[in-house]
Amino acid sequence: MTQLILMILGFVLLIKGSNVLIDGACSIAKKFHIPEIIIGVTIIAIGTSLPELIISIQATYNNSDTILIGNIVGSNIANLLLILGTCALIKPLKYTTKAKYLEIPICIISTIILIITSNTIISNRVITKEEGIFLIANFLVFILINLVFLIKNKEKQSNEEIRNDNIFVSVALILIGILSVKIGGDFVVTGTSSIARSFGISEKIISMTIVAIGSSLPELATSINAIRKNRNNIAIGTIIGSNIVNILLILGICSVINPIYFSVSYNKDIMLLIMTEILFLSYAFIGEKNTMTRQNGISFLIMYLIYLISIASINR
Repeated sequence: MTQLILMILGFVLLIKGSNVLIDGACSIAKKFHIPEIIIGVTIIAIGTSLPELIISIQATYNNSDTILIGNIVGSNIANLLLILGTCALIKPLKYTTKAKYLEIPICIISTIILIITSNTIISNRVITKEEGIFLIANFLVFILINLVFLIKNKEKQSNEEIRNDNIFVSVALILIGILSVKIGGDFVVTGTSSIARSFGISEKIISMTIVAIGSSLPELATSINAIRKNRNNIAIGTIIGSNIVNILLILGICSVINPIYFSVSYNKDIMLLIMTEILFLSYAFIGEKNTMTRQNGISFLIMYLIYLISIASINR
């Protein structure tokens, strides 16, 4: 009963926190003429990735590399197939030029870097501290690219109606929102993981499904609320940015703290992730161009259901 209460409270915090987070971020975007896509792939993306960061760091200190890798890879797959699929089902998603030619390609490259780094034979398939520093350096380059885009595109800020709070109020809203989605995500993960273990489910399945989905709930809540508020830029930017943060920043930080052993059993999951990212990019060029349609969203949700069934049957 306690775990069930935690789960319900977690969902409430996630939904309310994401609303506050979006309002605060968009208010700052308007005040400083920052394109919303920048807010989505930086502040909100990092904020909603806090559950993955906390879980991963805890797993690093506990030498639970299975949970760490499973959480990151599983969360990224859930972000694309489950969350993007759900958002597109609610409302077709429009691709921006920046998303098509910069953000999504960087996301694909980051995942390729992950599979190369993880399978380096010379280091016995261990993600070393040096490789962790390399990942973090790439994340800083990603931030720099976004800042350059910001400087060159100040004039392109939308004139839509966005709340115009005092700067301190806006920052407070962002902090409260991030804290709420972080605590909400923790409550949901704690509750679901406890219930799952009581049924004797394996650690890998828990990390790839329950923990991954639970830690992705902030992205889900934030993206759905962004769609509801007609802010596609934030919805797509949050998902893409979160996936980049998970690989480059979170995995980088964790491997610097303690080298991470990589199990080759995750290679097929990472390959699925790469293929999904490529498919997501292809939707911008085929069919109804520059749009991820409801049909595309349904296909992603079906793929995720098949994926869950497959890992459950393989790892029983």
